[in-house]
Formats: sequence, structure tokens, C-alpha cells
Amino acid sequence: VLEELYVEPGQQIKQGQKIAKIRLVPSQVNINNARSSLELARIRYDESERELNRQKGLSDRRLDVEAARLRFEDAQREETRFKALFSDGVISEQEYNTYRVQMELAKAEFENVEISAGNNLAAFESERNIRRQELEAAENNLQLLQEGASKKSKQVANVVSSTVDGMILDIPVEVGS
Repeated sequence: VLEELYVEPGQQIKQGQKIAKIRLVPSQVNINNARSSLELARIRYDESERELNRQKGLSDRRLDVEAARLRFEDAQREETRFKALFSDGVISEQEYNTYRVQMELAKAEFENVEISAGNNLAAFESERNIRRQELEAAENNLQLLQEGASKKSKQVANVVSSTVDGMILDIPVEVGS
């Protein structure tokens, strides 16, 4: 609905000059959808925040890294023990190589767990940031529908401004229509 008209036919205008103000009349369905989207965005953000905090707690304790380190140290001890048995001729080279490979695998697992522990936390932080942006977008959308403007963007969506310099030739609508 045209709420205010700032110009008249035949008037010269400049780019960016206000032409009219429109009163937005959103449907209740759009407002309800925006509220639902906002609530869903809040739930998703809260869940991502909880999961990030849980992951930080796990990361701080470094349980997975510690377990991999212990498996690697055990494999090193076993490899050393079987190396001595092989040197004494008690076991075959094939049996010794089996334990040496197990030690190498445990070492690789330990190194991979250390790397992935940091990457996992970064992924959860990224997820939380995305959810925060979704929440802010949903808040702005609802505010825009309800008020015609978003305080965060500081933009008014219901004021029509000229995109070019020129002259108003005709105004085919009236205030209130």
C-alpha cells in the first residue's frame, strides 16, 4: 500500500532521491513461516553450540589421542621384544615382520589421530558459525516482514528511491492504494 509520496509528476529527481514510502502488508502465513524458520534456526544454533562445547571438552582431554599413543607405545615394545626373539632365532623373519608392520600401523594411526583431532574441532566451529549466520538471517527476515526494516542491516525496505537522475513523468497510483 502506498503510504507517502515524495514527488509529483514533472518534478526533476536525482539518483538516490526518495520517491515514495510503501507500507508492507505481509500475510500472516509469511509471518508464521518466518517465526517457524527463526525457531528452527535457534534450535539448530543451540545444538551446534552444545556439540561444539562437547567436542572442545573431548579435545581438551585428548582421550582419542592418548589411546592411540598408548597403542603405539605398546606396539613399539612388542616390536622390540620380537626383534630380540628374531635375532636369537626363536621366531621367523615373517613373524617379526608382522609385528614390525603392526608397530608402523599404530604409529600412522597415532599421527593421524593427532591431525584429525584439530580438524574435527575446526569443523564443529565452522558448523556453529554457519548456524549463527542462519539464525541472524531468520531474525532479520522476521523483523523485515513485521516492521519493513531490519535494525541490523540499517536498511529500510519500504522506501522507493530513484536509481537514476531524471524526471517523473506520471504517477499511476494514489496514496492509500
